[in-house]
Amino acid sequence: LKQSAPSRVFLLVGNRDLNKLRFTSELSEDDLARPPAEIAPPHWDPHAPTLSQYLCDIADSKHREKDAATAKNAKDSVRGTHHAVDAGTATNSNDNPNDNANDKVHTDPTDKGAQSAAAAAASVDCAAERLRYMYKHTLGCPNTFELWRSELALISGRDRDAVTDAEVVSATLRSVQPGGDLHNYLMHADVAVRLGHTLFVHGAVDAKTMQFVPDDETAFCLPEEPQPGHFVPDVDDWTSALNSLLRRGLAAHAANPTWNAARTRRGGEVLLALQNRDAVSGRSIVSNCYCDGGVIDTAAAAATRAAAEKLPLANPKSFRNYCSNARDQKVAAWLKGAGVRRVVVGHKPSGDCAAVLSHKYTGVEVVSADTSYS
Repeated sequence: LKQSAPSRVFLLVGNRDLNKLRFTSELSEDDLARPPAEIAPPHWDPHAPTLSQYLCDIADSKHREKDAATAKNAKDSVRGTHHAVDAGTATNSNDNPNDNANDKVHTDPTDKGAQSAAAAAASVDCAAERLRYMYKHTLGCPNTFELWRSELALISGRDRDAVTDAEVVSATLRSVQPGGDLHNYLMHADVAVRLGHTLFVHGAVDAKTMQFVPDDETAFCLPEEPQPGHFVPDVDDWTSALNSLLRRGLAAHAANPTWNAARTRRGGEVLLALQNRDAVSGRSIVSNCYCDGGVIDTAAAAATRAAAEKLPLANPKSFRNYCSNARDQKVAAWLKGAGVRRVVVGHKPSGDCAAVLSHKYTGVEVVSADTSYS
């Protein structure tokens, strides 16, 4: 659609779109060869388990399934023995069918208890489980792996069960590389789009994001202090600078999709940082948000924002639960000075319909239009 009507159709990059660029490095052969214990958890989610913890849970679940299957088979065997006795089959007077069943129903104590956590994790470690972990605990989309399987089944005309985990992993990796569907989307998308009096971004235009453009060398990390960038005073020049950053980041990712030798940098890392509040110290035009539970600028949001603003600016964690001030007069004045009268965003779901802040408060209407169905 974008290719057929490029001047009439506009696409925006979202946080998950950019975050998926991690796949090429974190699912590379070199990274898959690293012990799970060496893989750090997502720095932006203190509640997420480590990869090792996740794999140990998977291993434990598989052991439980195995034990349950063993118990069921033994129970079925006991039933069969009883049927044989009832049918008049000769048995030794010292043979007790239930004793035989007890011989069969047992759990090898070395299966789980004697294994180290590292061995348990390694027993189920594979590209598919790492991808499931990434979807569930670093991207917030736990069903995507199986949705991929369904899509591949539809495309190939097969049953879902015929699509292997390896095919899902392969398709996922292809999607973020040149020629892949997601990569093509990103190549045709923008960080910010202005159409007449309306400015479209994924996150929020606020006092921290306005005019700010991250440096090309911005790292995807939990920084000790705010990482550098520059400020572009003109609204149109600012949107152009953000979109140029996107193009450069995609080119860098295509050129170096995996880690460097020290595993400290990878191509396109600035785009991973761009969508991560922690990495840019609350200055993410992609992931900042106005929406607070379906409405904009509530008393609860204002209280959370006030508390966050009292925290040290050098602390990148200060803005994790921060909702931007849609009534900020300084931001509105900057936008109005360039002729912008409306800002349309997505990112945080607002319920069954868009959440709207009337222009009467600042002269700039704010529309948060992520309805969870788009």
